[in-house]
Amino acid sequence: SVWVTALTVHPPGRLQVAVRDDAGPVAGAEVRIVDPTTTRFGGFASSGAQQQASTSDAGTAAFALPAGRYYVRVRHRGQEASAEAVVTAGATAEAAVDLTVRRSLRVRVVDQAGDPVQGVFMDVSMPSIQWSSMPRGTTGADGVVLFEALPAGLAGGHVGKGQLGVEQ
Repeated sequence: SVWVTALTVHPPGRLQVAVRDDAGPVAGAEVRIVDPTTTRFGGFASSGAQQQASTSDAGTAAFALPAGRYYVRVRHRGQEASAEAVVTAGATAEAAVDLTVRRSLRVRVVDQAGDPVQGVFMDVSMPSIQWSSMPRGTTGADGVVLFEALPAGLAGGHVGKGQLGVEQ
């Protein structure tokens, strides 16, 4: 038997990324586009949607991408930040990334009785942070771990296996 399939190809969309800090536009920043459907943290580089470029003197970088949702990772002189963007076929989307925006994440771990749990290892993953530099910490006597100076963007917390009596 013969299978006949029709495949419709849409024109790419464009993504214009503008990077700034407290002094204005940032030239020479490394901008990496991550397709979240490729891997959770964008570590697989074989997708045509995984692209990178440096920003121009005006602090911008442009990409031609298939339609879809993307993470925009930016690094410059030790600063990291991220944004999300949705690209539509034949249209131009814009993403603005500010390297000066920072935030803190405070996590408190308690048991079923509401008492703090000390010694729980946690880390934070974000689209803008590589695995090797993920912030890590352990809860104190108050059950709290504090992650400071995180780049703006979506964050996920992970608890070490077995830390809370959780079975695999």
